[in-house]
Amino acid sequence: INAEYMGKNKLCCNSHSREMFRPRVSHYAVTELSARITVQSQRGSVKKCFVYHQDRYAPDTRHAFGVTEFFLAGSCDYYDYYQGVVSCPTRRVRYRFLLYPTDGTTAVWLGEDGTNTSASAVGFFHLPYLTTRDLYAVPTWASSAVCYQIFPDRFCRVAQHGEKNDRRFVPWHSTPTRDNFFGGNLVGITSKLPYLHDLGINMLYLTPIFHAPTNHKYDTQDYYALDPAFGTLDDLKQLVREAHTLHIKVVLDCVFNHCGDNFFAFRDVCLNGVASKYADWFHIHSFPPDPEKCNYETFAVNIPSLPKLRTENPEVREYLLQVAEYWIREADIDGWRLDVANEVDHHFWRMFRDRVRAVKSDAIIIGEIWHEAHEWLLGDQFDGVMNYKFREAVLDFLVFEKLEAETFARRLTRLVMLYPEPALRCCLNLLGSHDTDRILSLCKNHDESTARARVLLSVVVQMFMPGIPMIYYGDELDMEGGADPLCRGAMMWERVYGETVTAASTSAAATTTTTTTTTTTTTTTTTTTTTTTSPSPSSSPSTSPAPERPKLFEVYATFTKFRKSHPAFQTGALKVLHACNVQNLVVLARLSPDDNSEVFRLYLNCSARRQHPWDPQSHHQTVWSSETLCDATSRSDVPLRPFEARLCFNPLAGQQ
Repeated sequence: INAEYMGKNKLCCNSHSREMFRPRVSHYAVTELSARITVQSQRGSVKKCFVYHQDRYAPDTRHAFGVTEFFLAGSCDYYDYYQGVVSCPTRRVRYRFLLYPTDGTTAVWLGEDGTNTSASAVGFFHLPYLTTRDLYAVPTWASSAVCYQIFPDRFCRVAQHGEKNDRRFVPWHSTPTRDNFFGGNLVGITSKLPYLHDLGINMLYLTPIFHAPTNHKYDTQDYYALDPAFGTLDDLKQLVREAHTLHIKVVLDCVFNHCGDNFFAFRDVCLNGVASKYADWFHIHSFPPDPEKCNYETFAVNIPSLPKLRTENPEVREYLLQVAEYWIREADIDGWRLDVANEVDHHFWRMFRDRVRAVKSDAIIIGEIWHEAHEWLLGDQFDGVMNYKFREAVLDFLVFEKLEAETFARRLTRLVMLYPEPALRCCLNLLGSHDTDRILSLCKNHDESTARARVLLSVVVQMFMPGIPMIYYGDELDMEGGADPLCRGAMMWERVYGETVTAASTSAAATTTTTTTTTTTTTTTTTTTTTTTSPSPSSSPSTSPAPERPKLFEVYATFTKFRKSHPAFQTGALKVLHACNVQNLVVLARLSPDDNSEVFRLYLNCSARRQHPWDPQSHHQTVWSSETLCDATSRSDVPLRPFEARLCFNPLAGQQ
């Protein structure tokens, strides 16, 4: 249940002060017997907020109401957010607010009809009935998920049975282009599951693996077939089975906005023109379709190889919905990431959610939307989106230095207030992807030491935020790469194992998760194929130790443990405690989901100077620092070193 209301009258502090923003109210059901309500007021205009709530059929008398005080959850550039949960024992509730202005003038009531000093004049906001079907349901496993995005052609190549050195594949560390192929495959990904498990990953997101002519596969030729370069259906099933054994979910990427020009239906239209039974599957302006004239709608602007699908057509809709169901049933995948999701009609996505959840009730649905996505996150379409707005805020502050600390802190508050809390938990918080420059490359305007420090601070913010942190493959190994296609380079396994990678093999010292092991070379057997991991020349037994893993790997691995073991990281709210432009210091907190007490505190010294911590008399103990090794007794009042991130724990949480 979701709704938004705008008061009809402006609420003024007094005749001499500026008018307050007309308070905006939103609500949704948390359970069948409770609802979360948020009131958004002009920043600094309200000092106390109370909500009066009751059954919709109860008498409108003051003594018939329950009263709950809402506390300030955060502030952004223009607004304050007061938020809380009210009980609805009969499933029906109506409510209104009593707001106390900061200047001490008369308190005013806020209801659906606006604001007034008289309660009866403002009416009520209504949640008519908290129906089970309308609950905002997202997968419970998402709360502790840490996602790893893989571009399959570039992650790991394991030579297939009987395969010779295919000349289509370039040497492993060649410069990536839009046209070359490196030979990464599904068996290769399976072989690296232990590495991902060590990193703390429990959710894999693979860019498209369906049959298509390009290396990126967003030009789908056959939605029901895997691309032969990646492997077989049995290879995918094996990957999913072994991932599940390690408690790792597998999410596939698919495009329902457009297809490739080799898609059977589009080929038929090109052959038969208006007489084709698939003529209405696309947005064709004149027949026959002509790639040179591009007389049909495509993805973006005039890309003839990517014709746009007409998802409002019942036949197209049914075909695509069956695709979504098929791969869950056939391979037991755990959800979908949906490309160009904002250009497909809402009706299709509502049907998509119903059909997918009918097959697998805890499947996750993530939309690719780069802008604000509130209308897709009302509980009836997506669970979350690719959170590019988060990436934009972090880069503007820590990489490009466009924002000051206080503005950045307010931007974070706005981000966590932008969507309902269940949707926020399912958004992929990313610093880079296959569509962007890698973050380390973006920091090249700084010296190397400062660049790495800023990347580390960015990663710590990413891991501290509510939502699912998404690691783009290789970022944990300090991989670099500019804009597409340079950001899609081959995984640097030599930084993990110290091996020399050749075009023929990228195995990680022949460590494959297996079903049958007979010799020092590990062999995986399926019902239709046998694949052998061929060690590279340098992966034979050696006394030389593996190289020390980059610091970012350890940072990710450490924070994944925190996220999996502490409820505050899973479902607790984020709160900005302090931000100072002069110090370039930001202090954030994650709160207990039980009583909103402060559990973790994160200090971010984003300057090149030592800084004294904010609130040095607190009870917090340092449990991690980017600069020093810490134990549970470390004090939090030690001055912060330049560009230091420090995580502190409050041992009195829940007792104060």
